[in-house]
Amino acid sequence: MKTNYNRVTNLVHNKSRLSGQLLLVTLFLSLILSLTPLTGIEPTLEQHIDRPEEILIGTPLLLNFSITTGIQQEVYHPVRDTLGVFTIIDVKEAETREGEKQITSLTYRIAPFETGEQKFPALDFEIYDQETGDIEIISSLPVDLKINSVLIDEDMELRDISG
Repeated sequence: MKTNYNRVTNLVHNKSRLSGQLLLVTLFLSLILSLTPLTGIEPTLEQHIDRPEEILIGTPLLLNFSITTGIQQEVYHPVRDTLGVFTIIDVKEAETREGEKQITSLTYRIAPFETGEQKFPALDFEIYDQETGDIEIISSLPVDLKINSVLIDEDMELRDISG
């Protein structure tokens, strides 16, 4: 009878040691998972405008956007012909990857067709996460521009063309 008691005691002791080890492994895995970001990389947006010293009506300008996301995310940008007094001539897009990051570079070539103080509006970019199905919107900043006429002030006066 004593041998059965020793077997039961050893079995209970081994089982409690095993459950203690399982508890430690579970806690360790929980710690690792809590330190690992589940949502990936937070999207960021940088913008820059290439413009001449003096902007004349119809002069093409380059608006550059750089959007950094995780590799599981896609960037959707607005596709339009015009935005206010600006015509969008074309948009060039390029993507590069750096480890877990994806950088989407967009260059908008635009031209203003009204003079005076103008504001190129903010653009909304949709970031679609393929893993979660979530959509996040990030916006650029509006850009203030002073557009000058190609005519000199004295040329702006209406005159008779006959002579």
